[in-house]
Amino acid sequence: MTGGEPTNHATTRRPPDAGRGYDILRLLVAAVLLVAAGMETYRLATEPPTRGDLFLTRWAPAGWVEAEIFLGVWLVTGVYRRAGWAVVLACFGTFCGVTLAKGLRGEASCGCFGAVPVNPWYTFVLDAAVVTALLTFRPKPGRNEGAARARWRAIEGLGAFVVLGAAAGLGIASGSPERVTQDGQVSGPGRMVLLRPQEWPGKGFPLLTHMEGGGELARGRWVVMLFRKNCLSCREAMPRYRTMARAIRQRYGAGMAMVELARPEPGSRPRGADADGVVWLELDPGREWFVTSPTVAVLSEGVVEAAWEGAAPEADTLLGGPK
Repeated sequence: MTGGEPTNHATTRRPPDAGRGYDILRLLVAAVLLVAAGMETYRLATEPPTRGDLFLTRWAPAGWVEAEIFLGVWLVTGVYRRAGWAVVLACFGTFCGVTLAKGLRGEASCGCFGAVPVNPWYTFVLDAAVVTALLTFRPKPGRNEGAARARWRAIEGLGAFVVLGAAAGLGIASGSPERVTQDGQVSGPGRMVLLRPQEWPGKGFPLLTHMEGGGELARGRWVVMLFRKNCLSCREAMPRYRTMARAIRQRYGAGMAMVELARPEPGSRPRGADADGVVWLELDPGREWFVTSPTVAVLSEGVVEAAWEGAAPEADTLLGGPK
C-alpha cells in the first residue's frame, strides 16, 4: 500500500435524474393531448354543432385540435425541451383556470374529450397534477442533443404534425353541414343540415317539405317552435307556449306547432294535435338538424314573418309584427 491519505471507497449516492423524470412526463402529457385531439376530431366529424355559429362551434374547436396535435408531437420529439416545457406549463395553467370556472358554474362536462362527458372537477385535478409535475420535473440543463440531431427530430416532428393535422382536418371537413336553400332543398347529400333562421323572414318556410304533416303550416298563421328534448331552455319555454296556444288562437287567429329537431324517443308524445290545440311534428329523422334551440318562427300562409334563434318571446312580441 502506498503512502498518502487512505482511500474512501464509500459510494456517493447520486441525486434523482430530474431530466429523466421530465422525459417520462412529457410523453404522458403528449399522450393526453393527442388522445383529447383524436376524441374532439371524432366529435366534430360525426356530430352537428349545437349552435348556428360555425366559427364558435366548428372552426375554433378545429383550430384547437390542430394546436393539441402540434404540441403533442412537439413533446414526443423532445426538441427544444425547455421551450416545450414552458409552453406546456402555460397551457395546462390556462386549462386549470378554465376547468375551475366550469366547475364553479356547475357545468356537467368540461368538453375536453369530445363527446365523452367528464366532470370539470376531475379535469381540474388532472390539470393541476400536470402543472405540479411540470414544476417538479424540469428539463435538465445540458441534456439537449446536438444541433444536427435536433434538426432531424424537428423535421420528423413537422412531418408527423402535417400528416396528423391533415387527417384531422379532413375528418372535420367531412362533417361540415349542408344548408337548406330558399326553395326548401338541402344543398347536398350530407346527413348534417345547418339552419339559418336569420335568413328566413320574408321567404317561404324552408322546412315545410321536411316534416310529415308540414303542409298544414302553409295555410293560415302559425307560431312554430323548433325544440330538442335535452334543451333546458326548451323545457322551460314549452309549458308557457302550450298555455299560450289557446290565447293566440282566440286573440290572433294563429295556431301553435311544436317541431322536434331530434329523433323522438320511444314513448314520446304522438304526432298530431293535443288537447291544447298544439300540433306536434318532427323534422326528417334521417338527417341531423342543428340550430340554437329553441328557435321560434311566425308563419303566414307559409311565409316567415319573423324568426328568433335561441329565444322564445312572449305572444305580443311574436305576433305584434315582423321582427
